[in-house]
Amino acid sequence: IGDGEWGPLAGSGSCATVPADTVQPGPPPSPAVLRAGFPHGDFGNAARAAALLAAGGEVAVLKISLGGFDTHRGQPAAHAALLEQLGGGLAALRQALVELGRWDSTLIMTYS
Repeated sequence: IGDGEWGPLAGSGSCATVPADTVQPGPPPSPAVLRAGFPHGDFGNAARAAALLAAGGEVAVLKISLGGFDTHRGQPAAHAALLEQLGGGLAALRQALVELGRWDSTLIMTYS
């Protein structure tokens, strides 16, 4: 969900890039996903989209991305803002997955 960079998933079979703002809840939207309080911004939108897809139960692997860490100036402030987005999005995603009963079967990893 997000950019087209596949990272460690490259060449892993049938994959599709989905812009986060195009993922719509199925009927009816899961209350857990709606209550989770996803932060505003690209990563929050991608995390919410991941939770909506997880609520359907038919997607085995999701990759969401947050770019912008490769900085050369103003790195402390830039990284602080990016890490705040990452933390808020992951916390909301966890809350939604717990409420959906999917947390115990979910693996989350990060890479750079």
